[in-house]
Amino acid sequence: MATFNIGEFLKEARRRRVFRVAALYVVGAWVVLQAADLAFPGLGIPESAIRYVWIGAILGFPIALGFSWRYDVVGGRIVRTKDSGSEADLFLQRADYLILSILVVVVAAITVGLVTEISGTQEPVAFQRLAGVIKPKSIAVLPFRNRSAVAEDAYFVDGIHDDIRPS
Repeated sequence: MATFNIGEFLKEARRRRVFRVAALYVVGAWVVLQAADLAFPGLGIPESAIRYVWIGAILGFPIALGFSWRYDVVGGRIVRTKDSGSEADLFLQRADYLILSILVVVVAAITVGLVTEISGTQEPVAFQRLAGVIKPKSIAVLPFRNRSAVAEDAYFVDGIHDDIRPS
């Protein structure tokens, strides 16, 4: 019966570049979260929708680690990572293409689901809701302040405010 050796596992993970992919993924997810934090208010998306970006980042992390354990990028091509002490063929087999296709479908489904959730949380801007209520030929009259040193002249401010308001 084979026993699990943490030292051998870490050595194999280092050989398969899993830690490098994990570090790159964390940095990339951080950049995406920062961009979402800055862009969402400008796009009218509430800040509470950032949790969906967090969920996508968390769901994608084990997928990225699994991909980095099984595959490697060599010379711009995706190849299978060879087992230690093995001279097996590194070219992708039919099962590898199936796994990669499933991976693409899962990532696309997560992305579509998150975009749908985020777009569903958009709140209409306040002035757009009021656009149909306000008459096109209207003005807004703000209350005036008494800037006179004499407090008894405050009634002038109220009178001006009432005279300017359209009937």
